[in-house]
Formats: sequence, structure tokens, C-alpha cells
Amino acid sequence: MIFSPPLRRAAVAALAALAITWPGMMSAWAQAQPREGFSRTSPSGSYLAARHAGGQRDAAAAASYYHAALRGDPGNNELLGRTFLAVLANGEVDEGVKLAERVLQVDKNDRIARLVLGVRALKQKRTGRSAGFSPLRMRST
Repeated sequence: MIFSPPLRRAAVAALAALAITWPGMMSAWAQAQPREGFSRTSPSGSYLAARHAGGQRDAAAAASYYHAALRGDPGNNELLGRTFLAVLANGEVDEGVKLAERVLQVDKNDRIARLVLGVRALKQKRTGRSAGFSPLRMRST
């Protein structure tokens, strides 16, 4: 089958347009999916998808996939830390605060989790140990 040159050019242009817009469409599709949709994959599949989304700088998809993986393996502390960071990168501060509290149960010295809870305490105009925030002590060198 031989196509005319104008038809060939139109087909090439259509394929080029599809190749250029495909990643953006997939990213928009991933953001539009509810979190429940991610639970149908295995925890390892969700983890790999989250790593890939993070590499593509798609914070929303990475956070959603890490959440799904964490639901499948809630005792995995490494996964908890990655989910916490992905959620913060996506700007989900309220969810980040919840995860920061869980992270501090595992690692009381996690600086980012302490920072998140400290900022929340400052925002709520609370300070001191009752807020879960202790000021940093200056070390002399």
C-alpha cells in the first residue's frame, strides 16, 4: 500500500504529536485516579511505580503509589519514610503531619519529621514538650 506524501506527512505529524503529549496525558491520568484505584496492585508493584513516578518528578503519583504500597506493607519502616517524604513533596501537609508522628515512633531522631511537627506547633502557637517539639540545643565546638 503506497500513501501519498501529504498523507504520510499527516501521519508522521500525528504520531509526533502523540509521542510529545503521551507523558503528560499519563501523568494527568495518574493524578486523576483515586487512591483506592492504586490498591489493586501489589505492594511491590506500587513501590516500583512510586520509584518510577519519583524519577519522573511526578510527586502526586509517587505519593499515591507509596501510600498504596504502605497499605500493603504497613510495618515496613523504610517504606514509611519514603511515603512521608513523597507526601511532603506533593504538598500534603496534613497527611505529612500524621506520617511524621508515625516516623517518630520508629526513629525519634528523624530531623525532617521533627521539623514538620515543630512547624505545626509554631503554626498552632504551641511550644514546648507538650506539642511534641523540643527546641534544638546549641552545641559548642
